[in-house]
Amino acid sequence: MILQVAGANHTTASLELRERLAACAADLPADLKRLRRECALEEVVVLSTCNRLEFYFVGDASNVVALMAQSGGFPPREAHNVIYHHEGEAAAEHLFAVAAGLDSMIVGETEVLAQCKSAYEEALEAGVTGAILNAAFQQAFVAAKRVHSETAVSRGHASVGSVGAALAREFFGGLEGRSVLVIGAGTMACNTLENLARLEPTEIVVANRSVKKGRMLGARFSGRAARLSSVPQLLKTADVLVTSASSQRHLVTAEVLRRAVANRSKPLLILDIAVPRNVEPASGELAHVRLYNIDSLQEMAEKNVRGRKKACSHARKIVGRKRRASRNFWPSARPRH
Repeated sequence: MILQVAGANHTTASLELRERLAACAADLPADLKRLRRECALEEVVVLSTCNRLEFYFVGDASNVVALMAQSGGFPPREAHNVIYHHEGEAAAEHLFAVAAGLDSMIVGETEVLAQCKSAYEEALEAGVTGAILNAAFQQAFVAAKRVHSETAVSRGHASVGSVGAALAREFFGGLEGRSVLVIGAGTMACNTLENLARLEPTEIVVANRSVKKGRMLGARFSGRAARLSSVPQLLKTADVLVTSASSQRHLVTAEVLRRAVANRSKPLLILDIAVPRNVEPASGELAHVRLYNIDSLQEMAEKNVRGRKKACSHARKIVGRKRRASRNFWPSARPRH
C-alpha cells in the first residue's frame, strides 16, 4: 500500500477546465464508496476547491487519471499535460504543502486548511479512509499548524476574501453608504463577507437557495437574507456583488446585469469567486460593471504576497522536516523500471 495523489490545479489547468472538473467533483462526497469501488481503490479522499481537484488515494492510479480525463473532456494520453501524480513521500510532501497554503494561488491562504479538513472528515464519515490516509492527513494538519504559527507565510492581506476587500477599498475608498450583495453562503462567501464587513457597508444582503443559511450568514454581519429570485431587483442598488454559489449554470447573466445597470451612473464591483463561474463573463463588457473572477483576483493578490513568498523557504523546510519525520507512516514510492 502506498500513498498517492493525482490532481489538477491553477498551475496545470485553465479556469474553463477546472470548471469541468469541479462539475465532476460536485457529487463525489455523497458517493465516495461508489468511487472507491469503481476505481478499485483501497482508500480515497477527494479535495475539491476553487483552484484544484485532487484525489488522495491508495490503489490504481490509472483509474483515477482516466476518471479525471473523462471529466475534463481530454484524452487520457494528454493527461500528463494537466494531471500531476506523486507517490510515497512526494505525495505526503505535496499534501503537507497544500494544507499549509504553500501550493495555493494566493500563497499562505488559510481557507485551504479548512477545506482539507472538511474533505478528510467527509471521507472518514463515509468509511473510505484507512491507516495510510488517516496518518497522512493528521500529519498534514500538524505541519500546517506549525507553518502558520512559526512563519510569516500566512500574515498580511492575501486570502481571496481579504484581496476582494482590498480591491473594494481601492475601488470605492471605503464602503460606508454602500450596499453589498452576496450570492451563496458557504466558506468562501463567509470569508469574503467577513473582510468586506470590516469596511462597514451600510447594507449587507445574502441571497441563497436556502434562505435559512442565508439568514444565518447575514445575521453574523447585521445583514439580511433574500431569495435568489430577488437578485435581479437587488442588483439595481448593489455596489458590490460577491458570488460564491455552487451552480453548473450562470446565476447572473449579462442580460440581467444590463437591465440592472441601465439607469444608474454608479459603478458595480463584481467578485465572482465561484468555480464554475456564477456570472456570465460577457458581463464585464457592460458600462459601469467591473468584473473580477477567481483568476483575475490573482493580479491583486500579487501585491500582498511578496512578504509571504520570502517566508516560503522557511515554511517548506518545516514541511520537509515533518514529511521526513513521518515517513514511517507510509512506504516510499515504488521504483520505476
